[in-house]
Amino acid sequence: MKGWRRPFKDTHAAPHDIWLMAAPITTPTQHLWIDSGNVYGIDLYRLAGLYSPGNGEFTTPTFEMPSGELWINADASWQGGNYVGGADEGRQAYIMVALHQEVNASHVDDEGLALGKQIPGYESNNCIITNSSGLQLPVAWKGNPKPVPAGTRVQLRIYFRDTTVYAVGSN
Repeated sequence: MKGWRRPFKDTHAAPHDIWLMAAPITTPTQHLWIDSGNVYGIDLYRLAGLYSPGNGEFTTPTFEMPSGELWINADASWQGGNYVGGADEGRQAYIMVALHQEVNASHVDDEGLALGKQIPGYESNNCIITNSSGLQLPVAWKGNPKPVPAGTRVQLRIYFRDTTVYAVGSN
């Protein structure tokens, strides 16, 4: 093994540089590195995420419903273009979120996925985020569904297209 560290490569955030190995300056929205008069940055909490160019979906692990509002850190900005014959895929990047009860053994679907029963009023078609990007996009359902008590064991089912999902949290 040569040397004491792995080789570094250029990234989309910044080129390889010994000075960029130092800890970044952290602002409320970004990590920043300064080198020889150049400033490099990457959005906070966006080092890794789930991306799907088509229709993707995943379920979060079970968690206790917080007392604060839910948010999602995601980039659902439309990246397509104007193609011959009109729009491509409706010109829409989206995130849809459904809220489910805690999983139990009786709720396993045909594909073997464990998913709790959907909570009425918290269907995915009531929570749609389109063509947006943000560190804390609000996750809210239309129609003012009955509030889920804090501490209730739940999970989110997230559907998305042309989107990168980085994190889910609460205020």
